[in-house]
Parts: sequence; structure tokens; C-alpha cells
Amino acid sequence: LLLTWATLQVQTALAGFLNGESVWSKAQKQATVALLNYATTGDEKDYADFTRNYAALDAFRSARNQILSGHFDYALVEDELRRARAMPVAIPSVIFMLDHFAGAPYMKDALRLWRSTDGSISDLGAIGGELHQAYAAGPVTQAESVRQRDRINAINAFIQPRSKQFSVSIADGAVVAGKLLFVG
Repeated sequence: LLLTWATLQVQTALAGFLNGESVWSKAQKQATVALLNYATTGDEKDYADFTRNYAALDAFRSARNQILSGHFDYALVEDELRRARAMPVAIPSVIFMLDHFAGAPYMKDALRLWRSTDGSISDLGAIGGELHQAYAAGPVTQAESVRQRDRINAINAFIQPRSKQFSVSIADGAVVAGKLLFVG
């Protein structure tokens, strides 16, 4: 019964990670699309959509970094994950897994991939800020719009394969964990 319970907890945590990756990936894609649109049109609705999705990305990063620091306020991390729109039922398991199993084989690889996108996500935020300031000052030139869209597309091209590899790593870990617990 204990192993069955542990299996369910591990599967819930891994499902939470996969759901979190799905939410994170969707927020990243939506932030990218909104920022591309904003670079083209300067429409404040696009900027608002970008900032909403960027906030979810930032909340996931913040929660991850707080947990991995080894010293974190559980309630604060829980709030960050809720702000990121993580699956509520999986939040305790996700926190537990990050806190205790960040160095596990598949988890370690997935976290490395996730961290590798931090700089690119920050760059999206910086581009959003630059565009917002530029549009506040007046119309943006076609050349500047094209330059910023090219930067956004390059960032997206860097992030997308890592996001997919993250999902594969977590899914592979879920399969191995399930087999180990079944054998147990």
C-alpha cells in the first residue's frame, strides 16, 4: 500500500511538471506572439497580453529558484505557482520533487534545460520594455520593428527545442519511476 501511494504521488508530481511545462510553454508562445504583434502594431492590448503571459513565466522561474535555493517560504512558493497557473492539486508534489529530487537523473536534465532558457526569457522582457518605451515616445520605424521581431524570433527558436526536450526528459523519468515503483 505504501508503494502504491508513493507511485501515485510520484505520478501526480510528474503530471504536475508536465502540466506546468504545458502552461509555461503556452505562456512563452503567447508572450512571443503578443510581443511580435506589439512590435508590428504598437497595440496596447498586445502589450497587455505579453505582460500577462510574461508574468506567468516569471512566476514559474521564481518558484523554481526559491525551491532550489534550499531555503524557501512554502506559502510564497505555493502562491507563485498559483500565479503561474500551475495545476493546484500537483503543487505540493511539485514542490516536494524540486526540493528533494532536483538532482535525480531525469529531473536534473530537465531543470538544466529549463534554466538554459532564463536568459532568453529575460531578453523577451527587455525587448518588451524597449518596445513599450519606444511606442510611448511615438511611432516606431519599420526598421526598428523588423529588428525587434528578428530578435524575438531568434529567442523563440532558441527556447522551443529546449521546451520540447524538457517534456521528453520528464516523461522519460515518469516511465522509469513508474517501472521502478512497480518492481518495488
